[in-house]
Amino acid sequence: LFWLCCFCIDQHSCICGSFTPDPNAEKPAWAANYSVCKCGEFKYLSGPRCEIDKFDDMIVELYESAPRYTQHLSHIIVVDKDFETLTRIWVLKEIHRGQELRVPQYAIQPSEQK
Repeated sequence: LFWLCCFCIDQHSCICGSFTPDPNAEKPAWAANYSVCKCGEFKYLSGPRCEIDKFDDMIVELYESAPRYTQHLSHIIVVDKDFETLTRIWVLKEIHRGQELRVPQYAIQPSEQK
């Protein structure tokens, strides 16, 4: 039993239009040199079409169900060679949630060999 998260989040469907949850909030100081996307796409921040709110529910379900299928649950984090995966806040949130549940975590990186 496993949950596969491919880190394929369509940022235009959820987070590209603002630096804060409130799009009318003042721009944070750290964002001074950045601009937001002006795509105009509708943002799904919760519900079935949201792509960034499923991990918490799934990790808890797997954590609670794991003894029925295996003796334990592990969280495997696949990172790219430059560790850019770890610059995505939702990835860090998923890692944090796994740590809260004390799920063993393993980071793997692709080999340079062909």
